[in-house]
Amino acid sequence: MTSFQAINQTNIGLLEIFLTELGHEDKSFRYFDKRSIDVVLNHLTAILILNEHKKPIAYGHLEKEGGVLWLGIAVIKESRGQGVGEKMMIHLIDYAKVSGENQITLIVDKDNYKAMRLYERLGFELEKVDTYFYRYVLQIS
Repeated sequence: MTSFQAINQTNIGLLEIFLTELGHEDKSFRYFDKRSIDVVLNHLTAILILNEHKKPIAYGHLEKEGGVLWLGIAVIKESRGQGVGEKMMIHLIDYAKVSGENQITLIVDKDNYKAMRLYERLGFELEKVDTYFYRYVLQIS
């Protein structure tokens, strides 16, 4: 049984645990490469999914920057392919809807085919192609 945990000042250590578990093997999630983890305290939302042992297995956030609502997500390797990423995405999309947002944007590496299939299945549409990544947008009704 998994549960959602909003990240706040008192439990931000769970994010550190998640990032350690995610490790350097996941080169596609570079969000914290040039940011300190406490940046999430200023996001619209930052969430972890915890497994039945209260271990963080997925991270997601919605961050407003320059009028654009950005979505970021990562799942530890051992939990991929089990619907955890989709569960996080749906949670974040619902959060954006309730918050009155009308659009979500994300960037994905061009070789991350599984993630792209998930995003497209959830209604995201390709907006921009760059050398190394695709930019997807979801219009929220």
